[in-house]
Amino acid sequence: MAQILVFPMVLLLTFSPSSYAKCAYEAIFNFGDSNSDTGGFYSAFPSQPSPNGMTYFSKPT
Repeated sequence: MAQILVFPMVLLLTFSPSSYAKCAYEAIFNFGDSNSDTGGFYSAFPSQPSPNGMTYFSKPT
């Protein structure tokens, strides 16, 4: 079964056009974008408090 899948994959990867393209820029600089630092994910997508932002009769549980 593995040989049946490996051969078509090798053919596909061998004859497929390459997606490599020369970039016009040598480097990309980012000066302090808050969503690009390591904590940006939590800033952009904050988690909801338990249980999913809902309260029980408007009082904390």
